[in-house]
Amino acid sequence: MKKAFQFYQNASKNDFIQRVIEIYEQGTDLPEYLKAVASIYEERFDAGEKQILDKIIEIYTKLNDSENIQKWQSVKAKNGDGDLALSLGKKLYEEGKKESVELLTIAAQKEDTIALRMLGEAYWNGDLVQEDDEKAIPLLQKAAQKGSLNAAQILTIH
Repeated sequence: MKKAFQFYQNASKNDFIQRVIEIYEQGTDLPEYLKAVASIYEERFDAGEKQILDKIIEIYTKLNDSENIQKWQSVKAKNGDGDLALSLGKKLYEEGKKESVELLTIAAQKEDTIALRMLGEAYWNGDLVQEDDEKAIPLLQKAAQKGSLNAAQILTIH
């Protein structure tokens, strides 16, 4: 059994090395190769392999493809990464994009003070969402309770 396993390992390694040599000798453009790998990973993600998400982001980072980096970071944030949801939500909010509200909501659900305040302000002022004091006040109150001076100031002004 041990010899069979070693044979398999060597065969796999040799196949891998041969494939790398073929890619090199064909002059395959590395960015195109990485895009192909990203495409395969995206299919695997769509098939349920959620743990592959970081690899997808890593490839697009190597390619310096900001559009796909943002797309897949957004997917990761929407899959429960509160820190990423806050970071991306803030960026998109500053750019005036409605998707920011969904991301800030994810971060606020994780009790993030900044997200609570930003989302509360958005509802208070009607920024990117319909003005809604009934949604704004509890968010701002929770942010103020967690130490946000800006949230407390907004509540005392109104």
